Amino acid sequence: MINHDEELSRPASQDGLSIGILTGGKSRRMGQNKAFLTWNDQSFIEHITGELSGFAEVLVSCREPELYRGLELPLVVDERDDIGPLEGIRCLLKKASCESIFICAVDMPLVTEELVRFLWKKKDPELDCLAVQTRKQPEPLCAVYSKRVLPVIETMLSEGEHRLYALLERITTQTVHPEEGDFGEEVVRNLNFYEDYEDCVNNCLNQEE
Repeated sequence: MINHDEELSRPASQDGLSIGILTGGKSRRMGQNKAFLTWNDQSFIEHITGELSGFAEVLVSCREPELYRGLELPLVVDERDDIGPLEGIRCLLKKASCESIFICAVDMPLVTEELVRFLWKKKDPELDCLAVQTRKQPEPLCAVYSKRVLPVIETMLSEGEHRLYALLERITTQTVHPEEGDFGEEVVRNLNFYEDYEDCVNNCLNQEE
């Protein structure tokens, strides 16, 4: 068993990209912890960390580390309460061993290694962030961030600004449509309600038949 009280990280691979999975939401709309919903006979958190295990390191952002110790992955615990996902992003940026990190929410079970490699290849290294662009808006919880973003987040929090879209407005943000890589927009679908979860599972089952 890995001792999570020690500094944990895998040596950076040639990818130069860390992975951060955000689990910290309170899941009020879902009614249960989304990280432990089932997907292909695994929990969401097991599925997504396994899918993205081929990168330099996989970090799990959480508020309750005791729930995730069985993953035997580095756990990044929020340092401040009631800030939302911006705090998780801040802590992941501090912990990551690479200069860039792909961050997504645990309720995005359709995110794949192929999608992340596509985004990483498309990212302009001179810009702070590359976010997936949906028909509605950029998705800040499916994006590659540079460590250069960290002081911007610190400033925002000192000002009491916690909105993710405010972050995208303050940094140099590039966007890319998933269709450019032959991915459907559903690949970044996040599941907020149990009905969303059931619908997504049923759609995937129907596509396999």
